[in-house]
Amino acid sequence: MKNITKKIKPILPAVSIWFLLGIVFISIGMKSKVIISKPDLILWSLVVLAVFYLINYTISTVIGKMFLNREDAIALVYSTVMRNLSLALGIAASSFGSKAALIVTLAFILQVQSASWFGKYFANRVFK
Repeated sequence: MKNITKKIKPILPAVSIWFLLGIVFISIGMKSKVIISKPDLILWSLVVLAVFYLINYTISTVIGKMFLNREDAIALVYSTVMRNLSLALGIAASSFGSKAALIVTLAFILQVQSASWFGKYFANRVFK
C-alpha cells in the first residue's frame, strides 16, 4: 500500500490531464469539417458559454458572499463552476453526438481560463 501511495498516486493527476486532453483533441477532431466549414458555430458557442459561466459565477458569488465565510464562499464558487467536464463530455458524445461534444470541449477550454481569471482578479476583491 505504501508503494502505491509513494509511486503511483503522485502521477495520477498528470495521467488524468493527459487523457482529458486526448478526449478534447479527439472530440474536436471528430468535428473538424464542421469547424472549418462553419467558423461562426464556434463563435456563437463561445458566446453562449461565456454568458453561462458569467451567470454561474455571479449567482454562486452572490450566494457565497451573503451566506458563507470567505473560504467556504470561494469553495462554493469553484465547486459550482468547475464541473466534471470529462464526464459531461462522455455523456454528451454518447447521448447527443459529436455536436454536443464540441460544446463541452469548448466549455473545458473556457472553464479553466475563467477559473484562473476569477482566482487572480476577482476572488480577493470580492471575498475580503
